[in-house]
Amino acid sequence: MPIFGKSLRQEIIMELVRNIERSIIAYNTNDYVAALNFATLAIEATAQRLYKTSVSRNKYKNFIRKYYWLERFAGFPKNMIAQKYPNIQLFDEHNCKIGSELGPDIADIIYHIFRCNHHGKGIPLKYQLTPNMGLSNMMLVGKNNDVIMLPATLITGLWAICLFCKSNSALGKDSNFYITFDSSVVVSCDVPINEKDKIFQLYPLIKKGCVLKFDLAKYFGKEDEIKQILSTLPQQNTINKKIFSQGGKYSIKVERKYI
Repeated sequence: MPIFGKSLRQEIIMELVRNIERSIIAYNTNDYVAALNFATLAIEATAQRLYKTSVSRNKYKNFIRKYYWLERFAGFPKNMIAQKYPNIQLFDEHNCKIGSELGPDIADIIYHIFRCNHHGKGIPLKYQLTPNMGLSNMMLVGKNNDVIMLPATLITGLWAICLFCKSNSALGKDSNFYITFDSSVVVSCDVPINEKDKIFQLYPLIKKGCVLKFDLAKYFGKEDEIKQILSTLPQQNTINKKIFSQGGKYSIKVERKYI
């Protein structure tokens, strides 16, 4: 177990908070790759505080899985964040397939595609982070595995893990940053394809909820409190929508409708 002096421990703690703040800033300027990079660093620091030791790849991924119950902050419907993606092919540095025949899950993708790029690897071009489109579980995989579109709200889910994890209790007291949670739910979604203009036209019908604000200065480590809050809110159920099967030749246009 590594032993750190008091000043170094304090610097690590401050860097954890700063990385969340940097991620929020990057996210708000639509720099989703930078936002995710900072968020993955904050996840690693939070996992180190929880396990009180350095974090291996398996501990890193299992730490994220431990907090899959915060899936709503990542924009996923109930129990969908844990699903496997057999059409996505991931391999480690020894060329061993990740996820076996079941395919990788979100934790695998976050670590092997985005966290590992800090070690000199570039993010494959086919992995694209898409802005929040008012939809849940907007993870789309091309027919030939040639484009993989992940919702940028994955980043907000990572913020929530770092913020509410008990091991981060009492951090960020001087921070003036906050994250929000929209309790609106999508009740239906039509996805017609416009062949002429090469556009997926998405028409989500959204039941408007409330927007909750969580200040970093107040909510670090409030794991039990957020569980109680989430238990009082409606949870997004899986919605039917066509499978993205046309590869990378279509762009996306969204027209939201609220009820």
